[in-house]
Amino acid sequence: IAISGDGQYMLAVELSGYAYISTDYGANWNQISALPQGPYTGCAISGDGQYQTIVGQITGSGSYLYRSVDYGVNWNAVSLYYQGTSPTPLAFPNDDFTGVAMSSSGSYQTLITQINPSNFEAGFVFRSTNGTSNPASFYTATVPGSFDPRYYDVTCSPDGAKQFVAGQRSGSALTYPWMLYKSTNYGANFSQVGAGYPWIKTAVNDTSISFGVLCANDYIKVINASNVVSNLTAGGARNWRCIDVSNDGAYILAGAINGLFLSTDYGTTFTAL
Repeated sequence: IAISGDGQYMLAVELSGYAYISTDYGANWNQISALPQGPYTGCAISGDGQYQTIVGQITGSGSYLYRSVDYGVNWNAVSLYYQGTSPTPLAFPNDDFTGVAMSSSGSYQTLITQINPSNFEAGFVFRSTNGTSNPASFYTATVPGSFDPRYYDVTCSPDGAKQFVAGQRSGSALTYPWMLYKSTNYGANFSQVGAGYPWIKTAVNDTSISFGVLCANDYIKVINASNVVSNLTAGGARNWRCIDVSNDGAYILAGAINGLFLSTDYGTTFTAL
């Protein structure tokens, strides 16, 4: 799901179904008739709702990457390119999309993919810096090499400057199969941080570096500007699954298998809802 800054525009996509939109603060929902049924895996929307992106995983009939620049009225497919001085089409594009993140302005957009054995492609991170253009250009971001990376979560701060990508590596004898990558230059370059933790979800705002969510029986982790990982002081060791944070960092909403937990004091204390 995705929601605009004022709540007027909302998107919801189904893993085995259709994409839906609301333009009246969630009062009414309509299927986006221009988009086919598909295995949708993510959506993102700009702060004012004008720019919207929906992604999905590849099927026998093609891939799923659609954009709207007019508040969801019209939708267009998007092409991917290698990073470089001039767009060079990918010979075997990995378009098995697993997530999308967008800055509040819509200019910065980041896509992630998982491994695609049918095309002999590992996971990729694609970024766009002209997401408000039609068409927009997406290029491969610079991410440290890993064997068969599988990316499954991406998020960015409202201004787009700070971004996080979580995933796994496949292969035998891996000491740290879990991956978390951080970018502080609008997704141009990523560096690995937080090695050794099973990161599954991330959240980031304009003022703090990261709130990372762990699976298994562990704590919510925080990464500071120096890439030091620490526990939130009273988050509790739970089976966390999702998280989001307000732009000033004061409010944190985290979901675990046994319920929702809210912090209104920058993560110092969490209260079960």
